[in-house]
Amino acid sequence: MTEQVVEPETAVSGQKSRSASPHNSRPLRLAEITPDGFDRLRLPLSEFSRVLGGGIVPGSLVLVGGDPGIGKSTLLLDVAAMIANQHGPTLYISGEESAQQIKMRADRMDVTANNLFLVTETNLTSMLGHIGEVGPALVIIDSIQTTYTEDLNSSAGSVSQVRE
Repeated sequence: MTEQVVEPETAVSGQKSRSASPHNSRPLRLAEITPDGFDRLRLPLSEFSRVLGGGIVPGSLVLVGGDPGIGKSTLLLDVAAMIANQHGPTLYISGEESAQQIKMRADRMDVTANNLFLVTETNLTSMLGHIGEVGPALVIIDSIQTTYTEDLNSSAGSVSQVRE
């Protein structure tokens, strides 16, 4: 028996392939593809749901961006409460504001949701622990640019940190 090192397949650019499809995939006509019944988390915010194609797809990642102060955190707190009330536990992770600041905003918005959990955290490993503890239907990280992992020697929010 001989040991043989197998190198991971790389894309043309030299980076590892990050394809969502298995390596034995083949081109298919659009009409041949079935959507496999993605059950979206629907929201009463019609415009937000429309932009997301009818709601939030479980397991998906959505990046909400915009200028400072336009209401991203307020919108996401509202979404978090709706998902918590309709679909189960929701975890809102804040890296910029204290729990008290978010609670004051929730009170101003008249947000009530027994299944909405809040934690202030910026360390990715700790975030993953909280996600495992709560088992949420939705996780909101506000803001991704404050998130870091100790495995990388770069500042929070840098391209390498966010990519990881």
